[in-house]
Amino acid sequence: TPRFLAPGDAAQTTVTLNNLDGPAGEYVMRLRGEGAVRIDAPAEIKVTLAAGGRFEQSYPLTGGSVGDGKVLLGLSGPQNFAVERDWDLSVRPSQPFETRRIVGRIEPGQSLSLAGDLVADLLPGTAEVFLNLSPRPGWDVAGLIRDLDRYPYGCVEQTTSTAMPLLYLSEVAREWQLPGRRIDARERIDAALRRLADMQQSDGSYGLWGAFDDADPWLTAYVVDFFARARDEGHLVPDVALKNAVDYLASFVRRNPSSPRELAAHSYAYYALARARAGDPGSVRYFHDVYLNRLPTALAMAQVGAALALYGDGPRAATAFAAATAAPSPVVQVSYLNYGSELRDRAGVLALAAEVGVPIQRAATFAEDISQRFARQRYTSTQEKVWLLLAAHAVARSGGPMTVAIDEGPARVASRAISLRPRIAAAGDRTTVANRGEEPIWRTLSVSGVPRDPRPAENHGFVLERKFHAPDGKPVDLAKVRQNDLVMVVLTGEWADTETEGVHALLVDLIPAGFELENARLAGGRSTRDFAWLPDLTEASHVELRDDRFVAGLSLTKGDASFTLAYLMRAVTPGRYVVPASYLEDMYRPDRFARSAAESVTIGRR
Repeated sequence: TPRFLAPGDAAQTTVTLNNLDGPAGEYVMRLRGEGAVRIDAPAEIKVTLAAGGRFEQSYPLTGGSVGDGKVLLGLSGPQNFAVERDWDLSVRPSQPFETRRIVGRIEPGQSLSLAGDLVADLLPGTAEVFLNLSPRPGWDVAGLIRDLDRYPYGCVEQTTSTAMPLLYLSEVAREWQLPGRRIDARERIDAALRRLADMQQSDGSYGLWGAFDDADPWLTAYVVDFFARARDEGHLVPDVALKNAVDYLASFVRRNPSSPRELAAHSYAYYALARARAGDPGSVRYFHDVYLNRLPTALAMAQVGAALALYGDGPRAATAFAAATAAPSPVVQVSYLNYGSELRDRAGVLALAAEVGVPIQRAATFAEDISQRFARQRYTSTQEKVWLLLAAHAVARSGGPMTVAIDEGPARVASRAISLRPRIAAAGDRTTVANRGEEPIWRTLSVSGVPRDPRPAENHGFVLERKFHAPDGKPVDLAKVRQNDLVMVVLTGEWADTETEGVHALLVDLIPAGFELENARLAGGRSTRDFAWLPDLTEASHVELRDDRFVAGLSLTKGDASFTLAYLMRAVTPGRYVVPASYLEDMYRPDRFARSAAESVTIGRR
């Protein structure tokens, strides 16, 4: 069997029987698919095997809905011979999950009706609907936790972001976990702590993709912030990793900052050291007095204010938060340097102010502004998700009660947000939510799933192209591939939106079912470097060769904005398969992306 399928893929599964020492006679074979896979075979297949005889036959194997499946084989024969075998086989989406959100209010006396048309354009079995109701401006807490849990990649920032909200929102994670999946918050947090300890560099710092990447002081402060929070919540934090990271930050802040990047990193480092109870109050006061008005982002100002509040310096903390709430949006030019965005920074200001107990002016208006910005964004980064969740946790107890009636049920009064998962999967499904109180209810509707139809090629800030070549460099006809053919996939692209200093990009290329990646670093396989016709290849920051995809992390700058990558895959299983689109995105401004067109490939028998 292939290692996986996509919906609609038509493969061939081959059954071979070798009668090594069984009696001659008639055997009965039962072959079927279960769950997400189907096999077109008779209910019973009678096979006559002589001593030493052999039988081989292929049967159509089809991917159905997205999910897990099995191939089941039963064989019985003379002298009570009987054997059962099974093989796990998953059906993987051929394009990524998409999430769309609708934010608004339910006024007193009004109601909101949700129907099956919300999910009509999504593949059956993949659609999820979340509704968040709150007496104050709020965010899609359950949906954001789900998105972080589903995120499949694990650089230092992403590992930290996935785990940090679970320190405070574990109950929400348990209650609104994905169907068929268990979100054990303590287990996830402890796993992240262990992974981060393994990714630390020898000087105590952290780089984006691990121990051999360039040291990043801002990212190191982010990890120390997580370590300190986890320790305060009773988790076993690796002492050596925390101590080494704290020592690195303490050494870093002794240098005079000379650029916006260093100013942002100093601000976070002072806050992280304060959280870890390892900082110097005098240094933070001096930094506030000298540099506050030069800080490049509102979040940096809030981090200085939060550090001062932790040291008990209320007047300076209030000054810093006043500057943060009055500051313009973070300058785009430094978003590459601290993984930030306007939405992330405003959510961070609100979260930090609530955590340290510093009131900010017009807090309700500030929160509603965040809610509206969140509603306007089609995509959110991991940084935006984590700080929105921290802000939601920090302000959860503010605001008055709301009175809600769901469908035909009685009205209920709640002073905190309510997360609902309406059962909306088909055209006839419907849920109604009514506001029975005297104040408006803020609602966030989140609809997530895999689109039924392939998304078209798009370029937004990037250009991306994918080509398939034979080992000699000639183009490959995807309709005429044969088993054991080696295919070189060449990916070229360019960062076209160079308004910032640089970009952390992630390239994901899902391989078609029926192929397997060739890991040229193992067992003497041929490397991409063995093909003279290839252009010079870009040195990626990070590369993963997974069972079903090629993943590369890229750091692109204004002076080096283009790239060429290549990898090898081998045709293994005959059939007709979807070739998913390649996808390239700015990890921290995910509205900047490029997607190639989906294709199809046919693998014939050799």
